Amino acid sequence: MTGFDPADEGIRIAEESARKAGVKIHTVVARDDEFDYGNDRWDLIVVTYVRLMTEADAERLWNALKPGGIVVYENAAL
Repeated sequence: MTGFDPADEGIRIAEESARKAGVKIHTVVARDDEFDYGNDRWDLIVVTYVRLMTEADAERLWNALKPGGIVVYENAAL
């Protein structure tokens, strides 16, 4: 599992929570527009509380999914 956040504190909290749950995670300090999603890499991408998604964002996420993969997008800013 990989997670990223632009804030060091967000990463610290994620790593601490994972440790408590006994889960191994890989973390990266990066903004969503800086993170390298790669191509054909992920089964699931979850995007929460990030700026409104653009067409370029959607294309980048779509390309990063493995066949049959899923994107979950949650944002309260409408």
